[in-house]
This record gives sequence, C-alpha cells and structure tokens, in this order.
Amino acid sequence: MLLLRFLLAALASNIGLALTPVGNRPSGGQIFVAPHGSRAKQVDHNMEIFAPNGTLIHTFVNVMPGSASATKERRSLFAARQSLSAAQASTTVIADPANVIEAYNTSFTVPALPKTFESQIIYLSATVVASNQGVEFAWYRCVLQYGANAFWGGPFWTISTELELGPDGSLLVVVGEDFNPRVEVGATIQTSILHKDEGDDIFWYEATFNDQPTALEVGWHTPVGKVVIGLEEEGVTQPSEYPPEPFTFKDTNLTMTRGAPEVAWDVPGDSTTGAFVTVDVDGAVNAELTVHFLN
Repeated sequence: MLLLRFLLAALASNIGLALTPVGNRPSGGQIFVAPHGSRAKQVDHNMEIFAPNGTLIHTFVNVMPGSASATKERRSLFAARQSLSAAQASTTVIADPANVIEAYNTSFTVPALPKTFESQIIYLSATVVASNQGVEFAWYRCVLQYGANAFWGGPFWTISTELELGPDGSLLVVVGEDFNPRVEVGATIQTSILHKDEGDDIFWYEATFNDQPTALEVGWHTPVGKVVIGLEEEGVTQPSEYPPEPFTFKDTNLTMTRGAPEVAWDVPGDSTTGAFVTVDVDGAVNAELTVHFLN
C-alpha cells in the first residue's frame, strides 16, 4: 500500500509523468490511476488523458466503436463486464446535440459494514453510459465501494470517480493525494454527473460528490443517452458478506435540456448476484430505487 501511495503522490506532483498500470481487473483489463482534476477526451477512436495542466499523460488506443479492434472485440468487452456479478436498473433517453442529459443526480446513506469480510468487493454506483449505434463502449460513474481498497487499506467504504473503457475493460480511477476517499457509516452522500458545455464539438461531463471539486471530466463526440444505478460485486459467497440492510438511492433526478424526460426504470430479470433492485418511485423526478441483499 505504501508503494501505491507513493505512486499517487508522484502522479499528483509530477503531472508530466505518463500513466502506468497499477493492477488488473477481474476481467483482465488494466487499472490506471490519474491525478485529481484530469480530463479524458475522445479523439477519433482513442481516449486521451490529460493532467490538470493540459499535459497529455496517456492514450487509450482504439477503445471507441468504429475502429477495427473495438468492433472485433465488442462481444468480449460485454463478456468481460459480466465477470462482475450485477443487479442493476437503467433507463434510456433519446439524446441529441439539442437535447442532452444535463444532470443525473442521486443521494444515499452509507450503509453499515457487512458482518463478514472475506476479501469481497461491492460497488454501488450511479453511471452514465456512452454508446454508438447500440454498442456501449464506456461507463463513467460515481462509486461507493466496500472492500480492502488498494490505495487506502480497509475494509471500509470509499468513494471514487471511475471511467471504464473498452474493448479491454481498462479502468481509470481518479484519486487525489490530498483527498481521503473513506466515508463513514451513516454519512449522506450526494452524487451528480453534469453536462458541461464548453462551446466545442465535444460533449463534456463531470462527476462530483457533495459538491466537491470535480475529480475527472470526460468528453465524447456524442451525448450519453443511458443512465444506470445499482450494484456490482466480486467474491461474495455468503449473505453475511453483504450490508445488513437494503441500500436506497433517493432523490434520483434526470434532467435534459428541454426538462425532465418521460422515463421508466427497467430492471433486467437476469440478476447474477445475491441481490436485486426494486423501483420504489419511478420516473425522472425524485425517483427512488433500492438494492435488496439476500441476507
């Protein structure tokens, strides 16, 4: 852990340093860590990562639909994401340059710790999904994570901003040296993913927790049109490894340029985990969704 903290300090102090992988995901994709305040911008079929001062520090090559490798491996990307068991709800809107998702907000209370820790990892997240012609290729999310976090120890609850890219499932995590992501049981957390109009041909989005400074801005050629809420997990083998009570996303609001859209949250019937999601209040205004754990 000390080595990884040293790496974070180096990233924060030397913004010209190229990013290098710090680990691997269960799917086999690599994990990168970028300094707080970085930007990720789509350039053709690539995703370029810029440090806070504008220095290019990494390029994810051919991670957008249309490139030969991305098209060839889009099925393997889907399969890779399924290596994390999931219980989710989602809704999709028709977004175009004149009517984009302007804000996706929700709030929750940090739940009690699971009674048993056996190296499991639990992600509870609010996500926007980037796609092109029906192919999903990137997931940008605010995450509440339980487990032994590689950067801060544990087990406890932490928050982070994450960008997952295809086709290899690489995950870019943004952590600041001066920002402790640990959150206490009972704390109220508000998350927002907001559209940021910079007057160019890129659709920019920024994710925040409790109005803290934005950790990572992400820009794509097309506006996002799908939002997801729910749980992903790895290594849960018994009910006591879940939080003891249901987890509720409250005050969930979806706003577009022309106002709140008419939407309904969809819950797939193929949950691959010992948990399930219910839609307690539907729609785009003050929706409420709950993750129930089978314990």
